[in-house]
Amino acid sequence: MELITLPQLVEAEQFELARIFSTPVVRKYLHIIGMGIVKNIAEGSPADGESPEMYIRKELHEKGKLAVVYTLLSIEAPPQSKE
Repeated sequence: MELITLPQLVEAEQFELARIFSTPVVRKYLHIIGMGIVKNIAEGSPADGESPEMYIRKELHEKGKLAVVYTLLSIEAPPQSKE
């Protein structure tokens, strides 16, 4: 018995999501978000009184967010069918 049943996308829904994530405005928005994350990582340093462990945790969180943005940017629209 499954404790949690995950919903599934049908093929048409998968194509629609790929089309949406491939639009120029969405890709631009994801790039803006990604650059903000990169800036936070590059300029980051522990705050006064912040433990090194807490700083590392925050940095790993930012890197995780960047990985999600990168994954979303890797989505490509399926080729147009010639119907």
